[in-house]
Amino acid sequence: MGAVKVLPYYTVAEWEWWDGKWELIEGIPFAMSPAPLPKYQRIAGNLFQEFNLQLKKCRHCKVYLAIDWQVKEDTILEPDLLVVCGDIKRRLNFAPELTVEILSKATALKDRNNKF
Repeated sequence: MGAVKVLPYYTVAEWEWWDGKWELIEGIPFAMSPAPLPKYQRIAGNLFQEFNLQLKKCRHCKVYLAIDWQVKEDTILEPDLLVVCGDIKRRLNFAPELTVEILSKATALKDRNNKF
């Protein structure tokens, strides 16, 4: 019989005190990847530019690159790109209109499973 594994459980209040870049998904911390590769940055920049151009006349909706989105008390995510209709204070605390994740080999498993 194997040993029981206990995973740590944290809240956003604890997350706020951490150094570095972390996502918190249902209380479990995930370290953010290092700076994105140039190909990723080009894709993100192009998507931002296209969405921003389409929303140029909208006074309520804006496009953001990688901002903190507090989903609930034990989950805070940093999607690659978001379209948000409404005001953001310190971090997003309501559902965006659109979230975009740019998959890479390093993040695809987490993005498609835990984060989804």
